[in-house]
Amino acid sequence: MSRSFRNFLFLLFYVVLLGSILSCGAAAHLKKVFVYKNQAIYRIPDDVLPDDEEILKISGPGKPFPKISKETLYAMLGNLQYKYDGLLGLQLRPIFYPGELDELVPLVLQAMEATPDKERLIIFSRFDPDRSVLSRAEKVSFLMYANDEGISIVFGDIRDKIPIDDPLAEDRWLFLPVFRFKSAPRNLKIVPDSFFQFKKINGMDHYTWIVYKADALASLQYKPFEPKKEVSETKEDVKSEGDIVLERLRKLKKAKDDGLITEEEYQERKKEILKEF
Repeated sequence: MSRSFRNFLFLLFYVVLLGSILSCGAAAHLKKVFVYKNQAIYRIPDDVLPDDEEILKISGPGKPFPKISKETLYAMLGNLQYKYDGLLGLQLRPIFYPGELDELVPLVLQAMEATPDKERLIIFSRFDPDRSVLSRAEKVSFLMYANDEGISIVFGDIRDKIPIDDPLAEDRWLFLPVFRFKSAPRNLKIVPDSFFQFKKINGMDHYTWIVYKADALASLQYKPFEPKKEVSETKEDVKSEGDIVLERLRKLKKAKDDGLITEEEYQERKKEILKEF
């Protein structure tokens, strides 16, 4: 079976699957606000998400977004950082990058101003922070709404990589994410900040659900992300995945040039590194 035919079957399967998903559940209630090349915003009734009755009560009834400035929204999103413990060790990264925010913030601000009572926003953004031969675009998706507590943001995807060879790459980044309303993934946590609080679910902090109190927004200012020396079990500098992969490839080539491994071993290990990335 040729690769093109396999991709065709894969595409056909997901078209059928997407059709079935859109015909029921939360996706059936989405109302398009903006859909551009790298950003998309939808509205959804506040009694649809969260889709768990208990969590829906905890999230509370919605209300129109308060009026905030472009600079405030830029800081709200731009100051967010997260820790992720994956195959490449513990990483500390921003959730959004400046080039991404320049495009995203004006659209979100427009959507907030136009969102009626009892509706929430689902926002998608894709961006390639490294923009290198080895790098790939990454997806961020989040639910955003306002109520008496303030402005809440619940993340679905945080810098999830979009596969290069995916025949549905142009559509998959807009698939409705699986929001984990009861708890955050164990290996992922938004870095705490004094300007927001984590939502309490059954008495426990939810580390990917944050709430900005209205009185905290007035003094909020954007702080550019600066990589730090992370104190952890790995005790290594926090680097982007692209930097780590390039470093491993350089060390592997040096081992081959020094005669420590054969050409065959070099090619085999190189494929393993790129496949892992």
